[in-house]
Amino acid sequence: MNHIAENSLRELIDATNLSPSERNHLAACASCQRLSDEVRSDARAVAAYFAEPLPAFDTRDAWVNMRSRLSARSPQGSRSGRLLRLPGALTTAAIAGLLVLVLGTSGLADSFFAIFEPHTVVPVTVSPTDMRALGAFADYGRLSFTGDSEPRPVANAAAASAETGLSPLLPAVLPRGLASQPTYAVVRTAEAHFVFDGRLAQTSAARRGVTLTAMPADLDGTELVLRGGPALAQLYRVQGSSPDSGPLLVVATAVAPVLKSSGATLTQLQEYLLAQPGITPALADAIRSIGDPSTTLPLPVPSDRSHGRAVSVNGNAGVYLADPSGLGGAVLWAVGGRFFGVGGAYDEAQLLAVAEGLR
Repeated sequence: MNHIAENSLRELIDATNLSPSERNHLAACASCQRLSDEVRSDARAVAAYFAEPLPAFDTRDAWVNMRSRLSARSPQGSRSGRLLRLPGALTTAAIAGLLVLVLGTSGLADSFFAIFEPHTVVPVTVSPTDMRALGAFADYGRLSFTGDSEPRPVANAAAASAETGLSPLLPAVLPRGLASQPTYAVVRTAEAHFVFDGRLAQTSAARRGVTLTAMPADLDGTELVLRGGPALAQLYRVQGSSPDSGPLLVVATAVAPVLKSSGATLTQLQEYLLAQPGITPALADAIRSIGDPSTTLPLPVPSDRSHGRAVSVNGNAGVYLADPSGLGGAVLWAVGGRFFGVGGAYDEAQLLAVAEGLR
């Protein structure tokens, strides 16, 4: 006897898709009836799970908590001015993929020149060895931040546009089961500076037991400022769920970053940082192979924790990033001085369909 395929029974949960012959078989087959009951039970459990609101979660407190634990574990302890240890934070354009920053309106801007204004994105695979080496770059100088880059909810699309100057793009299609009306959040601008310091770099190298060449005079003392933001996000939840429940889909828009330097050129930064101990030849070659590093943002993809590949979004170069478990992913791309992202608990085809339908 040929039983009904499980995927056909699963489709029955959402729509009446069984053929007449399959319905007759289901009415007479105890085995298929048991499987159908199991499928319906699974569906009810999943629906109940997503209908429950997520517990309140304070991201700022969690971040402070995590940093204090890491500092307690580390033999180096915490160091003044090291607000954040960022993998790849200073490898040319990679800094833009890891910070949301803005250049203030002070007179400092006049002494800086733009060395990086990305108009497109590419994935760059980063090994665990590279991650450790890139993380050490935060010790090559002094890093400081001001401003608040925490997402903050706002009442509606008009409020989000008023605060950011950005217009939200609405999807023409959404995955089945999501409410068509999103909630909105905005990210304000912030400011960060990094000043290269040859003495701190040598101290860091000695602590790690590696040898560095002297930092070039043109680089020692150079200050980097990355301007970016603001950003807005649309949060889509399961239809009929509480506004406090977690979103299954996020659509984000942000102003493209601009990296400025008070002295060293992008080529000088790239060649010095990629020649440091621990950077694998594969990563160095991948960065150097980028056609125009001053306009291309390489998105680091940790090889042991995620995977990524180049995609096209309505003819624009983009990147698809996915969790190895297959539980979610994100599509990121840039157009006209704006960066866009669509991410959530869906596969690549579904996320691309949303991205290409944004209007």
